[in-house]
Amino acid sequence: MDPTGITWLFQLRVGLSPLKAHKFRHNFLDTPNNICDCTLNCESTKHYFLECPLHRVPRTFLLNSINPLLLLNDLEDISNDQLVLLLLYGHESLTYYENRLVIKSTIKFIKDSSHFPT
Repeated sequence: MDPTGITWLFQLRVGLSPLKAHKFRHNFLDTPNNICDCTLNCESTKHYFLECPLHRVPRTFLLNSINPLLLLNDLEDISNDQLVLLLLYGHESLTYYENRLVIKSTIKFIKDSSHFPT
């Protein structure tokens, strides 16, 4: 797979990513608050993946890539919190290959958002 993408994924999973909510929680000097650059909300994992208008285009590609899997597996009505968990970890009802596609799509979103340093 993609070692850099996997690193970013693990950073998001453990709350030690470049997102402002993560950095603010750990008292980074360069992060005086946790407000996203869009100024609409805290830059949390959920906001980053599902709400931030700054990442609208990569989010569209992400959701379009996983929606067929969600529909096929009756997961289209999961909550946003559950969707974030699915993006980070996959889902127990999905096959190995379906989960692999979800994780690859999540990593592509992270790359395309240009929010994490390379």
